[in-house]
Order: sequence, then C-alpha cells, then structure tokens
Amino acid sequence: MNIRTIIFCTFIAVAAFNVTQPVVAGDSASQVAAGVVEVRVEGIASKKGTVYASIFLSAEGFPGDKGMAFAYRAVPAQDGAVLLRFEEVPAGEFVVAVLHDADENQELSFNLLGMPKEDYGFSRDARAMFGPPPFEKAAVSIRAGESKTLTVRVNKV
Repeated sequence: MNIRTIIFCTFIAVAAFNVTQPVVAGDSASQVAAGVVEVRVEGIASKKGTVYASIFLSAEGFPGDKGMAFAYRAVPAQDGAVLLRFEEVPAGEFVVAVLHDADENQELSFNLLGMPKEDYGFSRDARAMFGPPPFEKAAVSIRAGESKTLTVRVNKV
C-alpha cells in the first residue's frame, strides 16, 4: 500500500470511529460568517451499514487527521441516496469526504490487493489514481450566509 492509501484509510477509520463526537473548529468570528452545507450522497447500493461524511476546511490534515476535520456526520445507509446536513460552515473553501461503511467496521475495508472494498467519494466527484485526490481538486467554496447542496457520487468498487 502506498502512503496516500494509508493516510486515506486512517482518515476514514478515524472519522467513522468518532462520528458521535462532532468536531467544530474555528473562533466565534468565523462562525458568524457561516453557511449551511447539505451533502447528498448518491449511488449507495444497499441499506447495509452507515454513510459517513466529513468536512475539511484546509489541505492540512486532509484526509487523515481527525483533529483537522471541521465536522462529520453519520446516517444509516439507504438504497440510492442519503442527505447529511452541516451547519455553521465558515465561509471559504472546504472538501467533503464520504464513506459507505457497509460492513460496519468503522473503517474503509480493502481486498488482498489493497483496493477498497467499500464505496467512497469526495466533493466535486474528485478522483485520483491511487489514494485520495488532492485537496485542491475536491475543494468547493461557500459564502457567508449561503446554503449549498453538494452531490457526492460514491465510487463503485
């Protein structure tokens, strides 16, 4: 496994394990200039498991450092699509990372060749050859007071 794959796996495992404790970063001034982001996750193949989504506000820590994630949410998987809502997202750039944890082990599972066995995705449907895409490739922006709905299509494995 290459280092990007290891970092990506760490991110998914940490975000999934700590989903009951949302992390919110930033000072009160940045919270005033905030928006709402709804993440519509499409392409979910079954009702098995949980769908996790995390928001990162910078490339620092993306995607593997839970301490750098702004927030994360979890919902039970549904055939087709689910919706996750993030409030008080500070104005500026951010990335959404998603995992459909079908086997409920709270981490991205891999086969013997090191390929993911579960569906995952990123904002802007960003992709990379090995491991997660660069932050810049997946980044989207939000203005103060804006409400935004993003669609993330999970990668089929």
